[in-house]
Amino acid sequence: MLHKAKLIKLSGFVEGEVDILLSSILKQIEFISEDIIESEHWEYADRLTSGVDSKDVSFVALAVQTGGWLWTGDKKLSVHLKSMGFDRVINTAELYSQLEI
Repeated sequence: MLHKAKLIKLSGFVEGEVDILLSSILKQIEFISEDIIESEHWEYADRLTSGVDSKDVSFVALAVQTGGWLWTGDKKLSVHLKSMGFDRVINTAELYSQLEI
């Protein structure tokens, strides 16, 4: 896992505890293959993310295809997408504000 060392450091848990927590969380997530995303949504997402962060294109494409929301911790991406007219994006600070956390 790419971010496992960071999770261990920030959480203060030992590796075994992080493994158990990750396993529990991952069991509750439905992973979707990028293969199901239609080409028109890939193209639109590519235009939306151009110049800001092309690594997020698949997440944007899936949000476009499903009509869902994109939750991101990347404020630059969030601001950029909104400026491009994509309004189904929320960053972590906005989410916390709405949840009054």
